[in-house]
Amino acid sequence: TVWVGAAVVGTAGGVVLLSLDGFAAKHLAESWLSAPPELRATALASFRAEDSINFALLSPLNLVFAGFTFVLFGLAAAFSHDYPPWLGWAAVAGGVGGGLSGVVQAYIGEPSTITTALGIAAPTIITLWLLTMGIILVRKGGTYRSTASPLG
Repeated sequence: TVWVGAAVVGTAGGVVLLSLDGFAAKHLAESWLSAPPELRATALASFRAEDSINFALLSPLNLVFAGFTFVLFGLAAAFSHDYPPWLGWAAVAGGVGGGLSGVVQAYIGEPSTITTALGIAAPTIITLWLLTMGIILVRKGGTYRSTASPLG
């Protein structure tokens, strides 16, 4: 249940981050566009403050959701007898990359080449893992339904 808690906390953080990045940034950009020239510096400062908040939220999101959550899910899959161990270790690798990205980004304080590379590689591995697990689970679900008794 620890991994479920990490997933819930990470998802909540992601919703906040995406809301700020997707909605607040749009409104701040529109505010800058509509501001008279003498007030554009103030409008730009608001946008930069919001961008700093986004960056500050991205580090723990990477650490908790893309890192910790998928390391735990991967370990659960790797040590179970229901899934191929390599599949679980793939999720662990993606989670380690996501967590490392969050730690490095928090330490450096700004995007870097390594966080950009990890920010592409780790989510790609995690997404492919989720797709593969989804296919496996759908197939197993069909197997379980066909072998279950009609009464439950």
